[in-house]
Amino acid sequence: VPTGLISAIEVAKSVTPDMDADAVGGSVNLTTRSPLDLDRRLLDVKAEWGRNDLNDGDIASFNLTYGDRLGAKRNLGLLIGASYQTNDRAIDETNINYGDVTPFGVTPATPYRTIQDIEYRHRLLERDRKGVNAQLDWQPSEGNRFYVRGFFNQFRDTEERLRLRNRFNSDGRFLAGSGTNPDVGIVDGYRTIRQDREGYKDTQTEQFGFGGRHEREASLLDYSVSYAKARFEVTRDVINWENRLTDAPNLRDGVPDARYDATDFEFPAVTLLTAGPSDPTRFQLRSGRGDFTDQDDRSSESDVNGALNYSRSFVWGERTVRLKTGYRAR
Repeated sequence: VPTGLISAIEVAKSVTPDMDADAVGGSVNLTTRSPLDLDRRLLDVKAEWGRNDLNDGDIASFNLTYGDRLGAKRNLGLLIGASYQTNDRAIDETNINYGDVTPFGVTPATPYRTIQDIEYRHRLLERDRKGVNAQLDWQPSEGNRFYVRGFFNQFRDTEERLRLRNRFNSDGRFLAGSGTNPDVGIVDGYRTIRQDREGYKDTQTEQFGFGGRHEREASLLDYSVSYAKARFEVTRDVINWENRLTDAPNLRDGVPDARYDATDFEFPAVTLLTAGPSDPTRFQLRSGRGDFTDQDDRSSESDVNGALNYSRSFVWGERTVRLKTGYRAR
């Protein structure tokens, strides 16, 4: 909802008669502006643009609000709002886990703390949101008002996630000389895990409704009828790859296969010392751990709502009391 269409935010701490009967607490209600409350034509335009240096992606937003009172009596009001947002960005993450290990080839072997695995994550996110709101109000006489409202909103989220994890403590041996610095070490044989993940989410909501409001001195009557529809779609593909150096003959023979260095904590490095780890033909689907996952969920829902509320104020002694009652059907 564009901010230009919001006139007030109502917070109710307890249940009132005009709320749903199954409500368990208060509510927060966004009250939109009425075009009949405008004293002159309204035009509000806002545009922003930015750039994500990590992936050269665009970050932009656009908002438009237009309102005016029409007719010779100016008793017909129109208010329209439109918004669009896009965010194309990337996220790079690095996770480093430490633990106690025992070096190989040292007698007596003394455990020491060092890096057990290093994980790299690269995520590409593209999120788009667009929406349109429209409202038409008519006030034929003082105290009587009718309205027609509608809106459409769509949100799309596309994500690509690449994950590479080097598990030195899994099927690997820490060679002698690794214990001088906990951030630097050499291993013979270890496990490399790759995960390729792509996901897509699309959410759409739309609503159309009409209603009226009538005020008579101490009484107030309002009613509304609306139709709403929502659609939700999620797809996700996940592939898990694994390369175990210890599966190949003679790879766990005391010869260094990789060297890790996390002296620069923000950019830890893993240097391959043999050709085996970098051979793409050695990566295989992980057995028994969801090698390939394909998810496709689709759902939709629609409903019709009707509400009728009545309130009246009267004087009771030195106090003014307001009685409220309401009925809602769905």
